[in-house]
Parts: sequence; C-alpha cells; structure tokens
Amino acid sequence: GVTWLAGFDFEIKVIARIPEQ
Repeated sequence: GVTWLAGFDFEIKVIARIPEQ
C-alpha cells in the first residue's frame, strides 16, 4: 500500500530481470 514501497519493489523486479538476459 505505500507508494515509495511499490516503486522500490518495481526496481527490484527490474534489477532481477537483468541477470536473466
């Protein structure tokens, strides 16, 4: 429910996708 927390979680997902390349 927190905006900044949602944005932080989004960054985690993006960063996590980088090594999958």
